[in-house]
This record gives sequence, C-alpha cells and structure tokens, in this order.
Amino acid sequence: MAVSDGIKAASDAAKSSSDAANGANSYDSKAAHAASQAASVASEDANAASYAKKAASDSSRVASDAVDAASDASDAKVAASDAKSLSDEAASDAAAGDKAGASNAYNDFWNKVSAASDAAKAASAAESDAEKYANDAISAAGKATSIANSDAAARATSGSAAVPSQAPSANNQFSQEAAVPSQNEYVGYYTKLVTDTIITKHDMYRYSGKKFAKAKKIGFVPKGSVLHVIMIDTSGDTTRFLLRDGSYVTALKSFDKFVSIKAGYRIDTEGTWYISSKKGVYEHTGRTFKHSKRVRYLRKGTVLKVRRVVKSGSLTRFQLTNGRYVTAKSTMVKQLKKTHKTFSYVSSKKVHVVNAKGAYQYQSPDFKKRDRISAVKKGQTLKVKAVVLDGSKSRFQLTNGHYVTANVKFVRNNK
Repeated sequence: MAVSDGIKAASDAAKSSSDAANGANSYDSKAAHAASQAASVASEDANAASYAKKAASDSSRVASDAVDAASDASDAKVAASDAKSLSDEAASDAAAGDKAGASNAYNDFWNKVSAASDAAKAASAAESDAEKYANDAISAAGKATSIANSDAAARATSGSAAVPSQAPSANNQFSQEAAVPSQNEYVGYYTKLVTDTIITKHDMYRYSGKKFAKAKKIGFVPKGSVLHVIMIDTSGDTTRFLLRDGSYVTALKSFDKFVSIKAGYRIDTEGTWYISSKKGVYEHTGRTFKHSKRVRYLRKGTVLKVRRVVKSGSLTRFQLTNGRYVTAKSTMVKQLKKTHKTFSYVSSKKVHVVNAKGAYQYQSPDFKKRDRISAVKKGQTLKVKAVVLDGSKSRFQLTNGHYVTANVKFVRNNK
C-alpha cells in the first residue's frame, strides 16, 4: 500500500473520531435537556421522580461516553499527526540512501496509521452507545412527565393530596395488575372510539394480529379508504383499531381520522356485492358523481368487484377494481347472502361451453324461452363482460350484450 494511502487513512480516522465526539456530545446535550425537563415536572411527584432519576443517571452515562469519544478523537488526531511526521522521515531517509532508517520509519508510520484507525473505531462505538443512552434517557424523561401529569390530574379531580401511582417494576414496565393505563401512556394514539368509522390519511397495511410484523401483513390500505372500526385494542405502548373483518390497523392519530357517514350508506367491503336497484346504477370516473363522469350503466343484478370504500362528503362510494366508482347506498346495492352451489363466478374474461348439448344465449338474464337468441356449441369460447344475478343464480353477460348461464354443468372458466 502506498504511503499516501496511509496518510489518507490516518486523516480519515481522525475526522471520523472528531465527528463521533461531536455526535456523542450532541446526544449528551439532548439527554440532559430531557432529564432536566422531567425533573422540573416531577419535583412534587415521588413516582415520576423515580423516572426522572433514571433519566438523569442515563444522561450522566452519556456524558461519560462523550468524554471517552472526545479522548479517542484526540488520540486519533495525535496518531494521524505522528503518521504524517514518520512518513516524511521515511521519505527523507530514503532520499539520503539510509535504507535501514527508511524501513524503520516506514514500519513506525504504519503502526501509527493502525493506531489512528483503532481510535476512530473506538470513538464511533462511543457515539453509538451515547445515542442509545440518550434515547433511553429521553424515553425515561417522557415517562416521568406522563406520570406527573396523570397524577396531577388525579389530584385536581379528587381535591386531595397526591396518591402515588402504581410503582414501576424492576424492569421499568408497569405491573400487569395496574389499573387501566391513562391516555398519557399512548401519546399520539387514539384511546377511545368517537364514531365507528375512520378514514385513512396515509397508505398503510392491515394485519392479522395486533402485534404488527411483516409475516402478519394481509392487505394494503390506500390513503382515503373508509374503514369500519369495532374497538380499540392495545399493543405495548401503542393502540390498534380492530376492524369488522377481524384485521387490525394502526390507531396513530397522524394516520387515521374519525368521520361520520350518513345513515343508509355502506362502510364494509367484505363479501360479494351486487346491484339491487330496479333502475340500476352508473359507474363514474370520480367519486362526486357528476353527470359528465358517467361512463357505464350497470343493470340490476350486476355483481360488483369492490376494491374499497371511499368518502364523498358524508356519503360513501364503492371503488371498483377497475378504478371506477358506484354508489354505496344500501337501497341500491346489497351483499349477496348465498348462491346456488352449482353456480360459479367468473374469474377470467373468457369461458367455454362444457355441456355436450351446448347452451343458449338470451336477451335478458331471466332466461325466458321467448328471449332465446341462439345456441352455443360445446367447446365454443365466450367473452365475458360482467356477472349478473337473477335471484340466487348467476349469469354471464357477454361482450355482445347477451347472457348465458353460469352453471358449472354448462360453462367453465378458461384457464
């Protein structure tokens, strides 16, 4: 390795050590400030003072680490300076023809470079520890402030002397026998239901359990989705919304907002939905349902592929998987309770006839004999536009506007 590389390495080590020391000092300052605030709030509260004391202790450890980091930074600077001097001596001896002197100076030079590198690593480790202790101190200070505020509120309500809260256990967590946690323990989270409906302010995921983990993700929820909430559950120092379908989403106030929906409008998406209005409904390109945004008419019985529920004023709309919107008014759309077991729903855009005698195309989904148009032979492929219900039976509406049965004895989905 070239001498110039060694000098650069030593210089970089010194810079890293200096940055680490500055970082450690910064974390020390943050922790000390948090501890000071906690001590001020908790001055008349013995329980909160316990946490404030922990914050002060952690802050002291941070200060100690900051001093160590500064010391390591100083060592690194000295080592870098020595390395530069030795490199100059090595170059001078080499120029004078003193091979032995040049060799010794060269070896000493690399020893100093190594020392500078080790000092930089130690300073970096001290910075990392300082950050950890500072975060712990800030957390403890926040807990002390929360307890002090909670106890102060209790004193104000009762008008009597303060009664210490549940004492913290050895691992600094509340005992499982403690009373229901106060709202102050879930800062930034909802702790009680305002309505049974929320709207998401950011994209998020649904989970199968209240402890959120990657393996428990079960669905993506886009921003602006309306969700039906049945209760709020706790998970550690956070809260979760339990939805009607049994899944969970975060109850973080910055991600959700309670909303009121006009009576008679759907707020759920699970299950199969279809058009129940005799007049049918229209698909729209936007949720405001202006006449200019109408794009397609859906007759009574049309099965809807619902992606999510969205809000428009105090009303709700179904957003379909094609990106368009239809009304979610309960008098116009209904949830399918059951269908005949021999009928199936289309899962592809094409189906083929499997009955040996073929099937018939009809002008309407009620399949009256007078509405027959033409026969379709076995093996023939048909292009499907939509699924339409007639009572509890489903029909395939084809792209030519005609209807055929969805009975699996007659037609099957193309693979």
